[in-house]
Amino acid sequence: MLAAAGVLRTTDPSAQAERALDSAIRRIVADVISVDTSAGDLLDCIAYPTATDGTIDGVMIDATTYAYASGVTRTRSVIALVPTDETASLRGSIELHASGATLHTSRLSGGLFVSPAIDTTDAGPLAVMVTDDVTEPPAAQPAPAAPVPRTAGEKAAAKKAHDAALKKARKKYAKAKKKAGTSKRKKTSAKKKYARSRAAAKARYRAAVADVAPPATSVPTDQRVFRPAISTDTGWAAVA
Repeated sequence: MLAAAGVLRTTDPSAQAERALDSAIRRIVADVISVDTSAGDLLDCIAYPTATDGTIDGVMIDATTYAYASGVTRTRSVIALVPTDETASLRGSIELHASGATLHTSRLSGGLFVSPAIDTTDAGPLAVMVTDDVTEPPAAQPAPAAPVPRTAGEKAAAKKAHDAALKKARKKYAKAKKKAGTSKRKKTSAKKKYARSRAAAKARYRAAVADVAPPATSVPTDQRVFRPAISTDTGWAAVA
């Protein structure tokens, strides 16, 4: 795991290192996601390394599968972490965030953590957040009142912001494709980032036009402090 994350952080890894990494990434994915290649199913992976904070190391893998029989394409994310000190154990919690929402939460323990496959098909940019605090957060009380609908002006502003975000994403994608040249790895990464940007814009638009829920009453504060561990801002694409 430490070697895999190290290669991901390398600016220009060798072809041999990329092939070895591709095999390692696919072995991790194979433990949690079933892909029947004999039936024509396809698997495409992009992996993201942890930040070098000195306590944990590992990867988050975006695994996009295409089922030949149904024609369905899905993206699921798998997180694999180990402590950098082989004599230590993982502790605390992790959360997977996308566009302000928490998609998954897990407690960390032992010398290896591998998450289940988390469906991120329609999610925007992803971030894995980690805390060393082992204290459980307090439970929130439900909000009693009915949601408040958005105004026509708020919905119009949301639509304008959504259209502007899509236009910006298209320009960045076109620039990234041109910069990638003949590199399949860079083109794949650019396409994935474009898809994430579109999904993020869609999620923000949905949130902006959705009814506003009144604040919950007497909600205790979660005292845990999370720090970013992995971000989809920097990616690595499997070699062909």
